[in-house]
Amino acid sequence: MSLVFNEINDNPQTHVFIIGVGSYPWLKDGAHYRQGQNKLLGSMGQLTSAPVSALAFYKTVIGIHNGDQTGRWLKPLGSIELLISEYSDSATPKQPTCDKATWQNIYQGYVDWKARCDTNEDNVAIFYFCGHGLEKADQYLLTEGFGSMPEMPWREAFNFDHTRRAFHSCKAQTQLFFIDSCRMVPYELLDKDISVMGLDNAAYLDSECKYNLTLKASAHNEKAFGDPNQVSVYSSALILALTGQGATGVEDEWRVDTSLIASRIYELMELIKPGQGDRQRCSQYSNRSTEIIGFAEPPQVVMNLTCLPESALGVAELSYRHSKSSFTERRTPTPAPWKINVKAGIYEVSADFNANEFKPQKDFVTANPPSVKKSLNVI
Repeated sequence: MSLVFNEINDNPQTHVFIIGVGSYPWLKDGAHYRQGQNKLLGSMGQLTSAPVSALAFYKTVIGIHNGDQTGRWLKPLGSIELLISEYSDSATPKQPTCDKATWQNIYQGYVDWKARCDTNEDNVAIFYFCGHGLEKADQYLLTEGFGSMPEMPWREAFNFDHTRRAFHSCKAQTQLFFIDSCRMVPYELLDKDISVMGLDNAAYLDSECKYNLTLKASAHNEKAFGDPNQVSVYSSALILALTGQGATGVEDEWRVDTSLIASRIYELMELIKPGQGDRQRCSQYSNRSTEIIGFAEPPQVVMNLTCLPESALGVAELSYRHSKSSFTERRTPTPAPWKINVKAGIYEVSADFNANEFKPQKDFVTANPPSVKKSLNVI
């Protein structure tokens, strides 16, 4: 058992299982790779983003527990199971001691994690995977040992969709699964009948959990993206959602809601990497939503303030102030829109001019995460 956090008790808790696979020794550039060994394996190699992303997710989970972002798990953190296979050339920061993401370790980790989640129906179960993935009838996630048996490479993969269905037998009624992986259909698989087992057997008479969010980083036959040695775009967006950008509320009562994590993921990816929405499409399934994290302060919002027409910006003095504050922040005339990080709330915004060419304007805007744009019509 690779528990890197253990404060398990009998009360409702949040239990997290994190997997990051960057090292694939039998794939391209791996220690055991042999050219031409298996046509299917030739196009896949090492992942430097996956272990960095998994570690960033782990730090986020711990940070919320510690109140680093003024947020707290509504069901206190009980355990974190962490498995990371780090590629030797990756720039993964120092990580806690944990086991590698082999099939056997993932299987045993899953069994132990499910047992912990199964102790109370009010528990929150969170599963996160970042690494190689493929798809045919279902999505298959590849463990560190994938390719070690060239004639039977699937012995070192697991069927995620079967595993997800099987987990509904768990008593925990809040179940969140985050899969940061590609879902490409390799040409070499089209004429092959393959069978990939899940980590668990689904009981088809089991009812679906009450609060389900299954959010995949890619759509069928599409890719997920991440720059080398950086947290992936999807995982970066997910982390933003968990640290406040997936929250709703008023005043000092803000809660991260599971439905908002899903609905805001594209906007968050766009904030992280403009144009990403044209490259990467997420896939999601959710039923009823529930709140999982609470915040003592309003989260940050990106506010974009501009004029109509934008040509007025070059002579406009823009300003904003919170509706409950007397302090006003001003910007001297600049020919570009004003991008500001503010706390969520209601703001009075203004555009003033020394000349008579444009008309001064004042209005109010409600700034909710993750971003808001306000245009002042000055003609």
